[in-house]
Amino acid sequence: MKNFYPPACLLRVFTLLFILLLLGNGSALAQKYGYSYVNLTKKTVGGTVEPGDILEIRYSVLFPWGFNPSGNRRVYNVRYFDYVPTNTQMLTSSTDSIRIITNEGLTHRKYTLASGDDAAIYVAPTPTSTYYNIRINIGTGAGNATNTNITPLTGGGQINLASSGAGDQPKWWTGHLFSTSFRVRVTGNYSDTISLGGGRLYYTMSTSTSSPRFMQVPNFKILISRNESLCANATGTNFLGEFGGSFGTGSGLNRSTAPEYSNPNYTYINNVSPSVSVDDGSYAIVNNTSPRSGTNTNAQRVPNCTGTPIANDNCNNRMFNGQWDIIGDHTGQSTSASNPPPSGTTTSGYMLMVNADYVTSEAYKQTITGLCANTTYEFSAWFRNICPTCGATANLQATNQPGVLPNLTFVLDGLDRYSTGEIAYDPSGNWVKKGFTFTTGANQSAVTLSIRNNAQGGGGNDWVMDDISLATCQPNLVMKPYGNAVVCYGNPIQFSADIQSYFSNYTHYQWERSTDSGATWVKSAAAVGSPVLTNGQYMYTVDYPGFIGDSSSHGDIIRLRVATTAGNLQGDECSFLANTNVVVMVNNCGEVLDADLVQFKAQLVSAGVSLRWTSVNEVRGMNYIIEKSPDRLNWQRIQTLPAKAISNRNDYSLLDPGNIQKEMYYRIRMVQNDKFKFSEVLLVKPENNRRSFTIKALQNPFQNHLPVELTMPAGGEINLFLFDLYGKVQKQISARVTAGNHQVSFTETGSMPAGTYILVARYNDQIQQKKVLKTNQ
Repeated sequence: MKNFYPPACLLRVFTLLFILLLLGNGSALAQKYGYSYVNLTKKTVGGTVEPGDILEIRYSVLFPWGFNPSGNRRVYNVRYFDYVPTNTQMLTSSTDSIRIITNEGLTHRKYTLASGDDAAIYVAPTPTSTYYNIRINIGTGAGNATNTNITPLTGGGQINLASSGAGDQPKWWTGHLFSTSFRVRVTGNYSDTISLGGGRLYYTMSTSTSSPRFMQVPNFKILISRNESLCANATGTNFLGEFGGSFGTGSGLNRSTAPEYSNPNYTYINNVSPSVSVDDGSYAIVNNTSPRSGTNTNAQRVPNCTGTPIANDNCNNRMFNGQWDIIGDHTGQSTSASNPPPSGTTTSGYMLMVNADYVTSEAYKQTITGLCANTTYEFSAWFRNICPTCGATANLQATNQPGVLPNLTFVLDGLDRYSTGEIAYDPSGNWVKKGFTFTTGANQSAVTLSIRNNAQGGGGNDWVMDDISLATCQPNLVMKPYGNAVVCYGNPIQFSADIQSYFSNYTHYQWERSTDSGATWVKSAAAVGSPVLTNGQYMYTVDYPGFIGDSSSHGDIIRLRVATTAGNLQGDECSFLANTNVVVMVNNCGEVLDADLVQFKAQLVSAGVSLRWTSVNEVRGMNYIIEKSPDRLNWQRIQTLPAKAISNRNDYSLLDPGNIQKEMYYRIRMVQNDKFKFSEVLLVKPENNRRSFTIKALQNPFQNHLPVELTMPAGGEINLFLFDLYGKVQKQISARVTAGNHQVSFTETGSMPAGTYILVARYNDQIQQKKVLKTNQ
């Protein structure tokens, strides 16, 4: 949007136009055209195209002022032809019409579909290479339309392109700007494709009907698909471009590195400043939408510009001297709010800032590799309309309203999949998240995603984008029982898992079992499940093959892996493991050992950890197996000592040599033949870990976010999870920290249901957990 400038800037614009006019060559001022559609059914909310939706098909045109100087700065015999898209039906009721509209979508000319009564016509029969379904005779002197034949070149009118002052409406500073429009209803079924395009706009450079020129309508394809909601459990990211979709950070207004995608339809501005603006058809990567790096979000704006020109509260701080918002980027926000606008020397995040072109065209594109086959992903980004005062009438009168509202289509591998709907200007300054889900093909590992403007530029359609995300919509694997599988010696061990997903393609699974505390895993044969839609999710249950619990199976760890294909099941990147493992715990519930420990101590000494215990009621042949573990889950045998059995009470001591670097748990397993029992478990902390790894929920109960305080014995990576009581991960975050106290936070928890959750923190091999309460009040 380039709007109503103060005199100095306006003089610059008119001077540029005058220089172009002096070139005296019509080709120096090129016309522009684009093609788009607006889903009127979802105009304000956005979504996919579904059966029954009403689409408005638009062909946008810009003829610049001064175009065709040798032809009296006019174009002649202007006519537009188009086909009704496949899998749609023309709306033909008495209230439906063919129209010429402004860039804001407002009606400029309205025509009936009937023949001969005005300048437009719709004909239902199957079109041919010379006959179309729709015709509009455009411009002054246009005749009534009686057929859709592209020949002869009669009936079309002329458009005056002399200047913005004398030219025809609808006007913009740079030229005659309009769209044709007609409306259709989607008649295809889900998974069908709508093909649209193939139409043409004809004109001549003189009153003669010879040597016609035409502008070809681009071809688009739209997938008719269900309007699925975004994943509730999207995790991870495969979006590798543009600093993981955040556009990076820096201290200058303009990012020093060029964008990864070179957009042929737009001009990249790498030096935004008070003298270099982001005009229509341009984009920039900045950390502040103010060209002066202004920090006052309440600075004056048009039409109320007064005061000192360079003051921090003056219109000069806004783009186009009083138009756009002054904001920072969105990265790191836990809500839809903007970050504060940074000064020119403050390190902060960048965002993509777009001033839409006069005609509809592609604004962003990125190819993403390394995806998993037959896997469902969520593509999303955060957007914000940044101009509340950019609107203008067809005669260039400022309305001081938002004007053209951004309306963007997400295109996946050349197929339109989702539209944002109109992104209204929010006086509260909120960003809005828009996105859709898709599933890769059976052997697909890469996609090309692009974003296209459905609305014209000029008088609005100014927007910013940040935090692009391509996340995997992972399944939930709920082990039953949740926790350890406890069984009496000699009894069968049986457990299962529920596999839940928003999608039906996570059908391949296999069990994995470790007998060496997780060092190695033995995989069972892969199998295929049959999901059934239950309460909004696809679910099925898989049983682990039963076995008899004895001393050889005690301590085994069993886990479940799920994937969408047999190939994905074999690797970690494209498969999913349950959040919890099952540890086999075999107890001797029948004949009990007579021996008992009456004392067991573990103490840190200079040479290592000293273990001492006293036993009673020993018998010959009994052994003590001393074990240690960093997490009470994976146990390592230190040594085996035979029972002395020389008196009713016997004392033992053992040194576990070496300096321990982290907390360690110790226990003793007393074994006699196939009977055994365990001692209590003792914890030993290293000397340098008196400030141990601990977590503390700082806000319990919590609502919209959950800050967590960490005490770290050393540097490293910390992983935190919020589990519900069914073992499903609701939130997870990771951070690199140093030794000492730190605070991290789970954000955007407001939408989580009220109830009790388990906060789990993992640091190296240590795990800490706490119960936390979520409330909605």
